[in-house]
Amino acid sequence: TVTTSTTSFPTSLSTNSSTSNPSVPPKPDDCDCGRTNSVSRIVGGIETDVNEYPFLVALELTSTSIQFCGGTLISTEWVLTAAHCLAPFNFPQEIMAHLGEHDSSTESESPSERINAILLIKHNDYNEITIDNDIGLIQLERPVIYSNIISPVCLPYVLQGTNLEGEIGTVAGWGTTSHLGSPSNVVLEVDLPIISNYQCNQYESMVIHVTENMFCTYDPGFDACAGDSGGPLMLEDDGRTYLIGIVSWGLKCAEEGNPGVFTKVNNYLDWIQTQTGETFCGE
Repeated sequence: TVTTSTTSFPTSLSTNSSTSNPSVPPKPDDCDCGRTNSVSRIVGGIETDVNEYPFLVALELTSTSIQFCGGTLISTEWVLTAAHCLAPFNFPQEIMAHLGEHDSSTESESPSERINAILLIKHNDYNEITIDNDIGLIQLERPVIYSNIISPVCLPYVLQGTNLEGEIGTVAGWGTTSHLGSPSNVVLEVDLPIISNYQCNQYESMVIHVTENMFCTYDPGFDACAGDSGGPLMLEDDGRTYLIGIVSWGLKCAEEGNPGVFTKVNNYLDWIQTQTGETFCGE
C-alpha cells in the first residue's frame, strides 16, 4: 500500500517533467539489454533463479542496509524507480543501490555490490494524492561494470503503441508475501495479467482514479506487495526483457477485488532521456 507524504524536496532532489514519447528508439552501437539468467523459470510467487534478473535493484537505507523499495538498472549509472520511493528522503546519500543481490540473509550466494546514490530525480508532476506520474530516477555514485550478474533491462521503445491489455507481465522483488506480511529474503517473481483501465476503475477498492499514465494487473492471490514498490513489471519478447511498468500502488495486495497499479513506462521514455542525457537500448 502506498502512503502519501508531505516531505518537501531540497535542491539535492531534482524535479522535472515531460511525458511525451520519442518516435524513434535510440540504438547505441554496443546495445545489449534485457538478458536473463533463467535456468528453470517458475512463476506464481516463487523464488527466482539466482541473478535471474540482473537488472533488478534493491534500494536500501544507507544507515541500516534495510531494503525499502525496488528499482531497475537501465544504464551503467541510472536506476529507474517510483517517485513515492524517493519522497521520504532529503538527500541522495541516504539511499544506496544494491545490485546483483538475491538472498538478503547471506552474502555467499552472489557477488553483489552496493553503490551510493548521488542524485535523486522525481517527476515534477508527481502527485502524492492521485499518485499520478509516479516515476523517479537515481544516479549512481559510480558506473557499474556489466556482467552476467549486473546488466541493464531494455526500455520498451519497440512496444510503443502496443495495447498491453491481456498481456502477461512479470513482477520480481523482495516484497511481502501477503498484505501486512513479512518481506522476503530472496527475490520472488509472479506472472500477472494486465487488464484494461476501464475494468480496473470499476473495482470499488479503486478509491484513486487510474489515469492514462498507469495500468493495472489483477489475479486474486497474486500481486506485487509492500517492499516491491519501485520495482519492475517486465514483458519478455524475442529473448529480451522489457521494462513496461513500475510497481506503484494498490490496496490490500493480492486480495479479491484489489488490482495492482503500475506506472506506464512507455509514457516517460522522452522524460528518461531528457533527465539522464543518455540513449538507451530498446531493441
